[in-house]
Amino acid sequence: MENLLECPTDAEQEDRTLVLMVTCRKFEQVWNPFFTLFRRFWPDCPYRLVMVNDVGSYPGVNSIQMGSDVSWASNLLNALRQLDADRLIVFQEDFLMTAPADTESVRRLVRYSRDNGIGYLHMCPCPGPNGMWKDKFLGLLAPRAPYRVSLQLSIWDRDVLVSLLREGESAWDFERKGDERSLARNEPFLSLWRESDNSPGGPVRYFITAVTRGVWEKGALELLEREGIPKIGRA
Repeated sequence: MENLLECPTDAEQEDRTLVLMVTCRKFEQVWNPFFTLFRRFWPDCPYRLVMVNDVGSYPGVNSIQMGSDVSWASNLLNALRQLDADRLIVFQEDFLMTAPADTESVRRLVRYSRDNGIGYLHMCPCPGPNGMWKDKFLGLLAPRAPYRVSLQLSIWDRDVLVSLLREGESAWDFERKGDERSLARNEPFLSLWRESDNSPGGPVRYFITAVTRGVWEKGALELLEREGIPKIGRA
């Protein structure tokens, strides 16, 4: 299946894909904004949403609690050992949605990823691909391309993600070292193309990194105010 527009959606395959929100208790104040905006802007999400964290829960959300925050990578690896899915859409807790999701486009991308054996499909093209691919809407993330492995919103082949994770690493370690590890994988790493220099595009729009070093970004606070979502203290 080479043409993304002609690719069917993943109807009747929804249980093979999970949406994961990876977090820990110290970012608990971000949970309400995240889930409020997720439900507001993606009410028809066809996939099960699971929160991966150390301790704590959020009403109406399935969670896998590790009991202690060993490390970002260790928590995620332990959770993946308990989950059955072949495709993963991974959010960080401060990826706050800003607009309605294009659910049909996500479902086509998931199906395309599965049917074509894609290891990683970057839905937030920043900086975007650096090589051509057989479908005009997608580009290749070539070996040693900057941010070939990024934790911005992507569709992961579960086995590829597991192979790149290492116990004890932080999310920043994973992005920094994952590029090199990805060279051992034969699966294509792809990205959507950017729509423009000022818009990252993609079917799921969100505020990229709403919290930096425990402090809310000004634009994220403006988003919360606009959407009527209370924020208490530091993240």
